[in-house]
Amino acid sequence: MNSDISVPAGSAGPADPSDGRGMAARGLLRSRLSCQAFDPRATLSRAAIEGLIGAAVQAPSAFNLQNWRFVVAHSPNSRSRLKPAAYGQEKITDAAAVVIVVGIEPVSDAFSALMNRDEEDGRLPASERERLDRQIGRSYSDPCAGKAEAIRSASLAAMTLLLAAEADGIAACPMSGFDPAEVARAFALAAGETPVLLVALGRNADPAQVQKQRRPVSAVSSFA
Repeated sequence: MNSDISVPAGSAGPADPSDGRGMAARGLLRSRLSCQAFDPRATLSRAAIEGLIGAAVQAPSAFNLQNWRFVVAHSPNSRSRLKPAAYGQEKITDAAAVVIVVGIEPVSDAFSALMNRDEEDGRLPASERERLDRQIGRSYSDPCAGKAEAIRSASLAAMTLLLAAEADGIAACPMSGFDPAEVARAFALAAGETPVLLVALGRNADPAQVQKQRRPVSAVSSFA
Protein backbone atom coordinates (compact mmCIF):
# COMPACT_ATOMS: atom_id res chain seq x y z
CA MET A 1 0.00 0.00 0.00
CA ASN A 2 1.24 3.48 -0.82
CA SER A 3 2.44 4.95 2.50
CA ASP A 4 2.05 8.50 1.14
CA ILE A 5 -1.76 8.21 1.11
CA SER A 6 -3.84 7.99 4.26
CA VAL A 7 -7.47 6.91 4.40
CA PRO A 8 -9.99 6.71 7.25
CA ALA A 9 -10.02 3.48 9.19
CA GLY A 10 -12.17 0.86 7.50
CA SER A 11 -12.04 2.56 4.09
CA ALA A 12 -10.77 0.84 0.99
CA GLY A 13 -7.31 2.10 0.19
CA PRO A 14 -6.15 3.46 -3.16
CA ALA A 15 -4.28 1.41 -5.69
CA ASP A 16 -0.57 1.14 -5.03
CA PRO A 17 1.38 2.79 -7.90
CA SER A 18 4.31 0.48 -7.15
CA ASP A 19 2.34 -2.68 -7.98
CA GLY A 20 2.52 -4.31 -11.41
CA ARG A 21 -0.40 -2.43 -12.91
CA GLY A 22 0.82 0.95 -11.71
CA MET A 23 4.35 0.34 -12.92
CA ALA A 24 3.09 -0.80 -16.32
CA ALA A 25 0.92 2.31 -16.75
CA ARG A 26 3.79 4.61 -15.84
CA GLY A 27 6.07 2.71 -18.17
CA LEU A 28 3.74 3.39 -21.09
CA LEU A 29 3.68 7.09 -20.28
CA ARG A 30 7.46 7.27 -20.11
CA SER A 31 8.10 5.26 -23.27
CA ARG A 32 5.38 6.76 -25.48
CA LEU A 33 6.61 9.19 -28.10
CA SER A 34 5.20 10.90 -31.16
CA CYS A 35 6.62 9.07 -34.16
CA GLN A 36 8.18 11.54 -36.58
CA ALA A 37 8.81 9.17 -39.50
CA PHE A 38 6.84 6.07 -40.43
CA ASP A 39 8.10 3.09 -42.41
CA PRO A 40 5.96 3.20 -45.59
CA ARG A 41 6.41 -0.57 -46.08
CA ALA A 42 4.61 -1.44 -42.85
CA THR A 43 0.99 -2.55 -42.75
CA LEU A 44 -1.52 -2.77 -39.94
CA SER A 45 -4.46 -5.16 -39.87
CA ARG A 46 -8.03 -4.05 -39.42
CA ALA A 47 -8.25 -6.25 -36.32
CA ALA A 48 -5.27 -4.45 -34.74
CA ILE A 49 -6.85 -1.05 -35.38
CA GLU A 50 -10.21 -2.20 -34.04
CA GLY A 51 -8.39 -3.39 -30.90
CA LEU A 52 -7.00 0.12 -30.40
CA ILE A 53 -10.42 1.68 -30.89
CA GLY A 54 -11.84 -0.84 -28.44
CA ALA A 55 -9.40 0.54 -25.88
CA ALA A 56 -10.11 4.16 -26.85
CA VAL A 57 -13.81 3.84 -26.10
CA GLN A 58 -12.94 3.10 -22.47
CA ALA A 59 -12.05 6.79 -22.09
CA PRO A 60 -14.29 8.89 -19.82
CA SER A 61 -16.88 11.29 -21.19
CA ALA A 62 -19.34 13.69 -19.60
CA PHE A 63 -22.60 11.92 -18.66
CA ASN A 64 -21.06 8.82 -20.34
CA LEU A 65 -22.28 10.22 -23.65
CA GLN A 66 -19.34 8.67 -25.50
CA ASN A 67 -19.66 11.45 -28.05
CA TRP A 68 -16.88 10.37 -30.35
CA ARG A 69 -16.41 8.52 -33.60
CA PHE A 70 -13.34 7.06 -35.32
CA VAL A 71 -12.95 7.30 -39.09
CA VAL A 72 -10.03 5.13 -40.20
CA ALA A 73 -8.14 6.12 -43.35
CA HIS A 74 -6.74 2.63 -43.89
CA SER A 75 -6.40 2.11 -47.63
CA PRO A 76 -3.69 3.93 -49.61
CA ASN A 77 -6.45 5.69 -51.53
CA SER A 78 -8.14 7.06 -48.40
CA ARG A 79 -4.81 8.24 -46.96
CA SER A 80 -4.02 9.97 -50.25
CA ARG A 81 -7.41 11.65 -50.03
CA LEU A 82 -6.62 12.83 -46.50
CA LYS A 83 -3.11 14.09 -47.26
CA PRO A 84 -4.05 17.43 -48.92
CA ALA A 85 -6.28 18.30 -45.94
CA ALA A 86 -3.25 17.65 -43.69
CA TYR A 87 -1.14 20.14 -45.65
CA GLY A 88 0.69 17.43 -47.57
CA GLN A 89 2.43 15.87 -44.58
CA GLU A 90 4.26 12.69 -45.59
CA LYS A 91 3.30 10.94 -42.36
CA ILE A 92 -0.26 10.61 -43.66
CA THR A 93 0.70 8.36 -46.57
CA ASP A 94 3.75 6.75 -44.94
CA ALA A 95 1.72 5.57 -41.94
CA ALA A 96 -0.10 2.25 -42.17
CA ALA A 97 -3.35 3.93 -41.12
CA VAL A 98 -4.59 7.27 -39.86
CA VAL A 99 -7.47 7.48 -37.39
CA ILE A 100 -9.57 10.63 -37.61
CA VAL A 101 -10.83 11.13 -34.06
CA VAL A 102 -14.18 12.88 -34.36
CA GLY A 103 -15.99 14.67 -31.55
CA ILE A 104 -19.79 14.84 -31.67
CA GLU A 105 -21.73 17.73 -30.18
CA PRO A 106 -23.79 16.21 -27.35
CA VAL A 107 -27.35 17.10 -28.32
CA SER A 108 -29.33 15.10 -25.77
CA ASP A 109 -31.76 13.32 -28.12
CA ALA A 110 -28.86 12.05 -30.28
CA PHE A 111 -27.69 9.88 -27.38
CA SER A 112 -31.06 8.72 -26.07
CA ALA A 113 -30.55 5.17 -27.37
CA LEU A 114 -27.52 4.71 -25.12
CA MET A 115 -29.46 5.77 -22.04
CA ASN A 116 -32.47 3.73 -23.16
CA ARG A 117 -30.29 0.63 -23.05
CA ASP A 118 -28.97 1.46 -19.58
CA GLU A 119 -32.52 2.08 -18.39
CA GLU A 120 -33.74 -1.22 -19.82
CA ASP A 121 -30.82 -3.05 -18.20
CA GLY A 122 -31.67 -1.56 -14.83
CA ARG A 123 -28.42 0.39 -14.59
CA LEU A 124 -30.20 3.74 -14.90
CA PRO A 125 -33.36 4.31 -12.81
CA ALA A 126 -36.14 6.20 -14.60
CA SER A 127 -35.91 9.09 -12.15
CA GLU A 128 -32.17 9.39 -12.78
CA ARG A 129 -32.76 9.24 -16.53
CA GLU A 130 -35.17 12.16 -16.35
CA ARG A 131 -32.67 14.17 -14.32
CA LEU A 132 -29.87 13.45 -16.78
CA ASP A 133 -32.01 14.43 -19.76
CA ARG A 134 -32.73 17.79 -18.15
CA GLN A 135 -29.11 18.33 -17.11
CA ILE A 136 -27.71 17.45 -20.53
CA GLY A 137 -30.20 19.77 -22.20
CA ARG A 138 -29.20 22.64 -19.91
CA SER A 139 -25.47 21.97 -20.15
CA TYR A 140 -25.32 22.06 -23.94
CA SER A 141 -28.08 24.46 -24.92
CA ASP A 142 -25.29 26.84 -25.93
CA PRO A 143 -23.72 25.55 -29.19
CA CYS A 144 -20.29 26.71 -28.01
CA ALA A 145 -20.59 24.47 -24.94
CA GLY A 146 -21.53 21.51 -27.12
CA LYS A 147 -18.57 22.09 -29.44
CA ALA A 148 -16.19 22.38 -26.48
CA GLU A 149 -17.50 19.10 -25.02
CA ALA A 150 -17.03 17.37 -28.36
CA ILE A 151 -13.38 18.44 -28.39
CA ARG A 152 -12.83 17.37 -24.77
CA SER A 153 -14.35 13.92 -25.26
CA ALA A 154 -12.51 13.23 -28.50
CA SER A 155 -9.21 14.37 -26.96
CA LEU A 156 -9.61 11.94 -24.05
CA ALA A 157 -10.38 9.14 -26.49
CA ALA A 158 -7.37 10.05 -28.64
CA MET A 159 -5.00 9.93 -25.66
CA THR A 160 -6.37 6.55 -24.64
CA LEU A 161 -5.83 5.31 -28.19
CA LEU A 162 -2.22 6.55 -28.10
CA LEU A 163 -1.52 4.64 -24.89
CA ALA A 164 -3.14 1.51 -26.31
CA ALA A 165 -0.91 1.78 -29.37
CA GLU A 166 2.16 2.05 -27.16
CA ALA A 167 1.05 -1.01 -25.20
CA ASP A 168 0.65 -2.95 -28.46
CA GLY A 169 4.04 -1.89 -29.84
CA ILE A 170 2.50 0.26 -32.58
CA ALA A 171 4.14 3.59 -33.38
CA ALA A 172 1.72 6.52 -33.24
CA CYS A 173 1.67 10.26 -33.73
CA PRO A 174 -1.15 12.67 -32.82
CA MET A 175 -1.51 15.31 -35.53
CA SER A 176 -3.31 18.63 -35.21
CA GLY A 177 -1.92 20.09 -38.44
CA PHE A 178 -4.92 19.79 -40.74
CA ASP A 179 -7.83 21.80 -42.12
CA PRO A 180 -10.91 20.62 -40.18
CA ALA A 181 -13.34 21.79 -42.85
CA GLU A 182 -11.43 19.94 -45.56
CA VAL A 183 -11.25 16.74 -43.50
CA ALA A 184 -14.98 16.97 -42.78
CA ARG A 185 -15.71 17.44 -46.48
CA ALA A 186 -13.37 14.68 -47.68
CA PHE A 187 -14.85 12.12 -45.28
CA ALA A 188 -18.47 13.32 -45.31
CA LEU A 189 -18.72 14.14 -41.61
CA ALA A 190 -22.18 15.10 -40.42
CA ALA A 191 -23.31 18.41 -38.98
CA GLY A 192 -22.24 18.59 -35.35
CA GLU A 193 -19.20 16.37 -35.96
CA THR A 194 -15.72 17.90 -35.57
CA PRO A 195 -12.42 16.24 -36.57
CA VAL A 196 -10.35 16.87 -33.45
CA LEU A 197 -7.11 14.95 -34.02
CA LEU A 198 -5.51 12.68 -36.56
CA VAL A 199 -3.64 9.72 -35.09
CA ALA A 200 -1.16 8.18 -37.51
CA LEU A 201 -0.28 4.55 -36.83
CA GLY A 202 2.41 2.21 -38.12
CA ARG A 203 6.07 1.34 -37.61
CA ASN A 204 8.68 3.88 -36.54
CA ALA A 205 11.26 4.34 -39.29
CA ASP A 206 13.72 5.74 -36.75
CA PRO A 207 14.27 3.16 -33.99
CA ALA A 208 16.79 5.50 -32.36
CA GLN A 209 14.12 8.13 -31.66
CA VAL A 210 13.72 8.90 -27.96
CA GLN A 211 11.08 10.76 -26.01
CA LYS A 212 11.75 14.49 -25.73
CA GLN A 213 12.39 16.01 -22.33
CA ARG A 214 9.43 17.05 -20.19
CA ARG A 215 9.22 20.10 -17.98
CA PRO A 216 9.72 19.30 -14.27
CA VAL A 217 6.70 18.92 -12.01
CA SER A 218 7.80 21.97 -10.01
CA ALA A 219 7.50 24.14 -13.13
CA VAL A 220 3.99 23.09 -14.06
CA SER A 221 2.20 22.55 -10.76
CA SER A 222 0.98 24.49 -7.77
CA PHE A 223 -1.05 23.54 -4.73
CA ALA A 224 -3.94 25.66 -3.51
